[in-house]
Amino acid sequence: MNFTKKKIADMTKAYSVCPVEINGEQKFIVGTEKKGPIVLFDENGKMEETIWDGEGGVMSIVPIPNEEESFLTTYKFYSPNDGYDAKIVRFKKVNGKWDMKLICDLPFVHRFDLLKSGDEFYLIACTIKSGFEFKNDWNNPGKIYGCKLPKNLEEYNENNQLKLDIIAENLTKNHGYSKVINNGEEYAVVTSVEGVFKVYPPRKDKEWEVKKILDQSTSDAILYDLDNDGKDELVTFSEFHGDHLDIYKEVEKNNFEKVYSYKKPLRFLHALHVNNIDGKPVLFVGHRGGERDLFALKYENEKYVRYDIDSDVGVANVSSFYVNGKFILIAAHRETNQACIYTIE
Repeated sequence: MNFTKKKIADMTKAYSVCPVEINGEQKFIVGTEKKGPIVLFDENGKMEETIWDGEGGVMSIVPIPNEEESFLTTYKFYSPNDGYDAKIVRFKKVNGKWDMKLICDLPFVHRFDLLKSGDEFYLIACTIKSGFEFKNDWNNPGKIYGCKLPKNLEEYNENNQLKLDIIAENLTKNHGYSKVINNGEEYAVVTSVEGVFKVYPPRKDKEWEVKKILDQSTSDAILYDLDNDGKDELVTFSEFHGDHLDIYKEVEKNNFEKVYSYKKPLRFLHALHVNNIDGKPVLFVGHRGGERDLFALKYENEKYVRYDIDSDVGVANVSSFYVNGKFILIAAHRETNQACIYTIE
């Protein structure tokens, strides 16, 4: 695989990326970690408009199902040491202009998402900690919150905020999140010092359910069948913002054994994403320290093979989509203040 790079914007502390479909057209959004804009791009990476230019702190971007030009984001989460004012907000285009409305204050909210169960959608939100008394204080662990997504978000604002329930607590450095869609069922993978957890939204006759699947301090994780044998692999970065890339094999339900470790430490691992290319799973990995590489891992001939994509970029997050059969990788290079896309030659 050979990747071609295209820089699409200079964005200070570019951080979050999210493919969206608007009026039947593929687009994507990029947000910033610090104060800065939220920008909408077309499928080819052409900047279409600045949705909002303000406080930033956008860790997560989530389209609202069945609503055009409407999405949720975190807002004002700048770091684990500057997250007391963090919140979840909704952006919606009204009469040709973007409007921002508060959904709920949630100090230290870092990742959140929407999970579908039956005919309902549920909001899941993860706080990286619950408070601190001094810099780098982790003595107040994070939590997982959740609630059913209301059919109408118009009624929620600063004076009438969406109420969230605590699903799990005592999760130190509650950093990693990914969504799994398996045979139509959606659930979350959440990581912390205490391990890796599956989190299921309410199902028939069941409330929220949390299951630990790995007792290993973990910063980020993804579950995916990387070798096409019908069993999931669990990919982890450890410790928090750590240097170790490992892959575990599910040998029986929710029981994983390590089958691969990357050959050397990779400083400050952070970007983790997977998609299929030509019918085969490809894992995308990026780290923000050292060589600051972005690369792909693909299972070929019973081993994982690395394909270099870029170096000295310091990517925070990546995502991808297909348009007219063409694969496009979106990257927010936090350390070099760029938003870029990559295509395969």
